[in-house]
Amino acid sequence: MTVKPELLSPAGNMHSFKAAVQAGADAVYLGVGSFNARQSADNFNINSLKEAIDYAHIRGVKIYLTTNTLVRDIEMNEMKHLIEQACLSGVDAFIVQDMGVLSLIGQICPTAKIHASTQMSIHNLDGVKTLESMGVSRVVLARELSKEQISYIIQNSDIETEVFVHGALCMSCSGQCLMSSIIGSRSGNRGKCAQPCRMQYQLINNGETINSGYLLSPKDNCLIDYVKELADIGVTSFKIEGRLKKAEYVAAITKTYRKYIDFPQKVLEQDKTVLLNAFNRTGFTDGYFSNKTGKGMMAFKNPSNMAENIYDDQTKACCEENANLRKVKINIKCTVGEGMPLSVTLTDADLNIVTVQSQKLAEKAINLPLSNDNLKKQMLKLGNTPFVADNFDCVIDGTPSLSVSVINETRRLAIDELIKKRTCVNVQIKNVQIKNTSINKSELLQFTAEVNNIEQAEAALGHNVAKLYIPPELERDVLKLNNNETQIVIKLPDANYKMYKYNGKKPVLASNIDAITTYTDNVLYANERLNCFNSLSVAEYKKLGFEQICLSTELNLKQIEYISRNSDIPLEIIGYGYLPVMMFKNCPVRCYNKRDCGKNINTYILKDRYSNEFKLMTHCDECYSVLLNSKPLYMADKLDDIKKVNINYLKLLFTVENFSECDKILYDYRNAHAYGNGEITRGHFYRGV
Repeated sequence: MTVKPELLSPAGNMHSFKAAVQAGADAVYLGVGSFNARQSADNFNINSLKEAIDYAHIRGVKIYLTTNTLVRDIEMNEMKHLIEQACLSGVDAFIVQDMGVLSLIGQICPTAKIHASTQMSIHNLDGVKTLESMGVSRVVLARELSKEQISYIIQNSDIETEVFVHGALCMSCSGQCLMSSIIGSRSGNRGKCAQPCRMQYQLINNGETINSGYLLSPKDNCLIDYVKELADIGVTSFKIEGRLKKAEYVAAITKTYRKYIDFPQKVLEQDKTVLLNAFNRTGFTDGYFSNKTGKGMMAFKNPSNMAENIYDDQTKACCEENANLRKVKINIKCTVGEGMPLSVTLTDADLNIVTVQSQKLAEKAINLPLSNDNLKKQMLKLGNTPFVADNFDCVIDGTPSLSVSVINETRRLAIDELIKKRTCVNVQIKNVQIKNTSINKSELLQFTAEVNNIEQAEAALGHNVAKLYIPPELERDVLKLNNNETQIVIKLPDANYKMYKYNGKKPVLASNIDAITTYTDNVLYANERLNCFNSLSVAEYKKLGFEQICLSTELNLKQIEYISRNSDIPLEIIGYGYLPVMMFKNCPVRCYNKRDCGKNINTYILKDRYSNEFKLMTHCDECYSVLLNSKPLYMADKLDDIKKVNINYLKLLFTVENFSECDKILYDYRNAHAYGNGEITRGHFYRGV
């Protein structure tokens, strides 16, 4: 039997929050302060969070707190305070990206529910299994999954699943976008994305411009036609995007999905118009869910809202300041008799029961005794409360008399007691101390290299790098070339949508936590795509079985040094390379020309409005492509600064370089040379995010 899914709505402020509740949301997600992925929303503070939680719980709605950004070590005590206060306020779950924050929540409140954010890039069953084994209660699946992929995950796991059903789509795979960060220091992983994907670009192949426009701007997602299918395959929660949108948008989308969750049927055109009028970018797309990617998903000509922003009266009513459309059904039972107090018992659907007695005793009636109808009339006057009577029952003994004011006061007190019970928080938190261990160590900096082809591997081996990360298909040829002490490590795909499994015994470099479940017999190294951003996340990854960690490319040198001083596991940072800034499931090449899809052609370039050229690497065998930064990260002439932070390994990331270029870069790093001709970037080493 299909279980009715939860409808989860967004709230960027109190107005939108109340509109979501009044429009029929089962749960609302919101953020407090800067620790959430929508820092430009109004958001909430500790006091308004408590107000929102009480408002929601009175009406049977859950609140999920979005602690879904990467957190600096220096911010962890502030995060700790937020977690404590949120738990004491009764928050129903935390939405988390950062492994350090996930660990911290578990230490502070072991009973707290944790939802793994879509920013964790969970896109296959093994990723879900890993989080399930860690006690995570729900996974927000990557937005780019198809119906078949979602169904497969649900059929083979016991964890709750959450799927985005409506709203904006990021062109990049969630949690794998560094473009705003690298080119403008506004990190999407820190809630500050400047949306460079909504700007104009040219697609260039072999020097020729073959397409132009808003090439990285998808239409908004809309799965209203698939509500029943999503419910039938067992999706736990339907998520609406939109914490930056206004209350009317939230109400319009929420009430429309509420209708089709409650009454599955063919979607009426007038309801589709309601969605279009609320917000759209030249229409909607269901491309990921229906597995029909390509140019049909894209808003090439206009990345902005095309809606008329027309809202019906029902939507407007949900957004009124003191809207009271959402009612909780209760049962009322009264007993009264001569010389007895009026006793009022209220019971709600959650089996909360309260009983209140009047302060005054009923007297024997002289003229008109209290009747069932009169008592019922007064007890059902619940108009300005969030309750409505579903059933009324009373027992009157004798011919008692009681004033209307006493009846009303007793009813009011009973309502107050029920509200207290519905907002009661019974949770215990632990006093957790975040310690600075300050490990004194002096590490010898060694070079590693990550390559994509055999000529890059040959160049790296010629310079005796300590470790060489290679794609699995190069293993046999590389082993023939390796006549030195270089350790060979198999680099797993950046995204593993097809559940690829390397069957060898070499150590593996993992870009996703799915490897924890898949590779129980291999040595595990963590790649930078795991967004390890603080010493708590380093400790958590070590606990999960990783023996070496490449830190996030968004850290500065001071932050890296702090992590190094507080970690007892080998650490690595990227010191050279055209950094990946986006990872696409809907490849710009496929959007332009499906005939080139599947050919792994790496001759395409995206040029922005400032004439910066970003090379595009296609990985058609694994169904994704990667956009590289326009300038290489270069630190050969800054090695003294790198050495001061006591990192074990400096990785040279080779992507589009040929043998000669790799050989020169390796020589320059061995000899601490300055860069030759051309522009370079120092990444975030001297700025951070």
